Amino acid sequence: MQIMNIEDSKAKTIYRKDGENYTTYSMGISHKKQDGSWENGYITCRFPKDTNISNKTKIMIKNAWLDFYIKDKVTHPYIFINKFELVEDKMPQNTKTEYDDIKSDIQLEESDLPF
Repeated sequence: MQIMNIEDSKAKTIYRKDGENYTTYSMGISHKKQDGSWENGYITCRFPKDTNISNKTKIMIKNAWLDFYIKDKVTHPYIFINKFELVEDKMPQNTKTEYDDIKSDIQLEESDLPF
């Protein structure tokens, strides 16, 4: 039984830690405090068998839920991420850079080229 489905429209960063016998993953989370500053934290996450994600990979969660396991009578929650998409860190097509205004003024002649 799934406890709570998770949906998010923002990319999440996944952190990987390789141990001697297994690999663990956590997801970076944050929220804004009353004073306007940001507080960062981490929550354990798991993926389907044979999923291999590099450290600091950004993903979009497509299907996930809150789950838990019990060890020594203590409940340990985690997010099971069943489906996700990798997010590439690239500038959106319609974003203007500080050089966009300058490059329209540059004129090159054939004699200026090194080849």
